[in-house]
This record gives sequence, structure tokens and C-alpha cells, in this order.
Amino acid sequence: FVSHRMEVRLEEPQDPWSRYGVFATERIKRGEVLLSVPLDLMIEGESKFYPNNDLDCDLIYELLEEIELGDESHFAPYVRYLKSIPERLL
Repeated sequence: FVSHRMEVRLEEPQDPWSRYGVFATERIKRGEVLLSVPLDLMIEGESKFYPNNDLDCDLIYELLEEIELGDESHFAPYVRYLKSIPERLL
């Protein structure tokens, strides 16, 4: 679920080098749900890469594994989307 009260866009729409962000399009009520993602659609780092190092971001390694799997990944639509974004915007 994604609320209709927000949008993802460039911070400065006329500037293609601008950063992306999430912006409210309408007033948001306190406690209103803006985004809901089912647990089976979340990519989570599992500390399997460097289990004794708290400084590594295992999510990045997990994401790289999914990208390498490509269309074989459970997250293939998301992986394809990430690959379509210009590297400068990631």
C-alpha cells in the first residue's frame, strides 16, 4: 500500500541532477499509514557475510546477491527497476 497523499519525485523537478525524495501532496493526519510493505517483499541483511563485524551493512551484500540473480531473484521486478535507474541517482 502506498498512500495517495505522497509522491516520489525529484526535489527540484526542473533539475535532472536533483535528489529524489518523498513529498506530501495533501495534509497527512497523525497516525495515518503512508506505506505498508508485506514482510515477504522486504530484503533484509542476515549477517551471513561478516557475522562478527557490526559495521558492515549486510543489506547491501544481500541486495548485490539479488541483483546478480537478476530474473531468478524473488525480487526480480525490484531488481529490474534498480537496474533502470541511472547510476548517478542511486
